[in-house]
Amino acid sequence: MDLAGAVLATGMLLALIFGANRIAESGPDPVALGAVAASGVLLFLLVRVERRVADPLVRPALLRSRPLVAGCLAFAAHSAAYAVVVVVGSLYLQEVHGLSPAGAGLVLAPVLLGALVSAAPAGALIRRFGARRVVAVALALCAVTLALVAVSAGGPLILVTTILVAWGLSAGPIYVGLTRVCVGDAPPGDQGTASAVFESTTHVAGAISVAVFLTLLAAGVGYGVVQFVGAVAGGLGVLALLLVMPAGEPGTAPKPEPQRVDAR
Repeated sequence: MDLAGAVLATGMLLALIFGANRIAESGPDPVALGAVAASGVLLFLLVRVERRVADPLVRPALLRSRPLVAGCLAFAAHSAAYAVVVVVGSLYLQEVHGLSPAGAGLVLAPVLLGALVSAAPAGALIRRFGARRVVAVALALCAVTLALVAVSAGGPLILVTTILVAWGLSAGPIYVGLTRVCVGDAPPGDQGTASAVFESTTHVAGAISVAVFLTLLAAGVGYGVVQFVGAVAGGLGVLALLLVMPAGEPGTAPKPEPQRVDAR
């Protein structure tokens, strides 16, 4: 068991997420900046340790996998857009439209339900057109609908809600497609590790993006601008897929070569 790697990885993520949340709550004070700096030091030590141990937490071949890297980058971008919809959107509905926290939650509920509904036909679409194309189109739709939310900020509640529901309907194929590329297509011995890397991506990206968005709001930036930043983040996910992920449906890591058995 790579105990040193596990401790360093956990400490690095803990320091990074704590620092990001601290910045969102109190601004870039010494404690927050110290935590972020500590996460960088722990990451450096983690890389040093993982290069020397015989059984690292993540095989280097897995980290060199272009589909896995592209999928995680795309999922990180979508997590930022999701934070704009759920976190910033909840604040927007309360402050601009005067809804209660419960009322804002009820308005956002169809958005999340839309993601569940659109996930149902995602498998058939991916089998026909490929995960790369389907997820890229879905991410582009997420970016466009979130940009429309930014443009209509302050407009009628029914209009904003309708656009948010459209955003939710375009989100389902993203979860299905990226899970298949990053986890389902990984070699059997690496699926658990790939799943952990994939899942960690959304938590880290979500924490950092929330810190950035709340810091912008605290600085007086309007909701429309912050929502547009989230739309740009979703667009970056499209670029990650098209530029990093190779065309076709390769696995997330090199498949182990079959062992040759010498005839005796």
